[in-house]
Amino acid sequence: MGFLYKLGRIRSYILIVLFFVALIVSAPIKRKVTSTIDAQMSVFTDSLHKNTGLSIFYKSMSPSILSNFVIKDITIFDEQKDVVLKINKSKVSFSLKNIMKKDFYNIISGITIDGVEIDVDKIIELVNRFQNISKKSDLAIEDIQRMIPSNTRLKNILLSFENDDFSASANIKTINLNNDLKKQLANVQFDSNAKLSIKALSKNLGCKINLSGTLTHQLDNSQVTVKLLDLTDGDYHLSKLNLHIGYDKNKIQIHTIQSTNPISMAMDYNVKTEDFNAQLKTDKLFPLAVLTTNTKNKDFRKFKKISLDTDTIVKCNLKEKKINYITDSSLFIPDEIFPGSITVDLSLFGNEQNCDLTHLSLNGENIDASAQLEFVYKTSQLSGLAELRNFILPN
Repeated sequence: MGFLYKLGRIRSYILIVLFFVALIVSAPIKRKVTSTIDAQMSVFTDSLHKNTGLSIFYKSMSPSILSNFVIKDITIFDEQKDVVLKINKSKVSFSLKNIMKKDFYNIISGITIDGVEIDVDKIIELVNRFQNISKKSDLAIEDIQRMIPSNTRLKNILLSFENDDFSASANIKTINLNNDLKKQLANVQFDSNAKLSIKALSKNLGCKINLSGTLTHQLDNSQVTVKLLDLTDGDYHLSKLNLHIGYDKNKIQIHTIQSTNPISMAMDYNVKTEDFNAQLKTDKLFPLAVLTTNTKNKDFRKFKKISLDTDTIVKCNLKEKKINYITDSSLFIPDEIFPGSITVDLSLFGNEQNCDLTHLSLNGENIDASAQLEFVYKTSQLSGLAELRNFILPN
């Protein structure tokens, strides 16, 4: 027991000695860390201002001796001194060994950004700025990508956008980004709450968003999965919608990956040519089996038996304002809505100039009708043939 007691006292003395040694050594190390970080921050901010016109200011920086430093109240301004971005605080983890070696590209091992408020218009402006960096300056995109640490986390981000028609906001809880320079890609995950207000309809739409996937440094062959949960406008509710989003060779592709709902949706958009294509397919879809409602109106139950089968394709060019569309659809309306029930079958196609209804039939216990029609938008001219063979009026 005496031996263990003495051994414990020796260990205590050693720890006390090491503590005082650490205090003596920490002062020059902290000065070295602080001066190195300040120098690199100055180089980075000067380079950023030279190449983009943006200026960075921060209220305080508090470095730890061995592992990290915290920067508080970061503000980014443009040339007009307008605020582009505000950050509450940022915690940066660094490698002391790489600081001493002056390996500046590998100094930062991780970063956590907490509390960001930004307007989407400003994000678009920033993206446009950085897209032109490699063309107009000595700072290449690859250099910026190398500055992104391997582990980055963002918390409590508020995005907002508003125009005359609608306003939108997203409260992003977390974004986790793992940057792999060797593979030239980054793995990303984030969780968010989103809200969209449509002013003309006085409607508020909301949902939760979970995203995970891989973004390549050149964006080509990037793939993400998006889960939209609890979509609602206050009256109607959709429990979930799963989407796969990919980007390759200037084209954004989106399609559903639902396994339970009898609905398939796909669309793509070419950011260079502004071509947009979309297709919607359903097979015996009961819309109110997918959507739930908060209404207590018993009459609403009669709409539950409505079913829809459709194969609809839309192709358009936003730049040239041209559109082509075609659909083959069948809609069943139950007896509770139309006495004797009715099945509506239609086939039509058209473009920005006219619409051709090649087939329309209404068949039910109390009705038998068909039509073939053409409508010209410019002159509002309607022509064709409509036939009502049988129709029984309710007593």
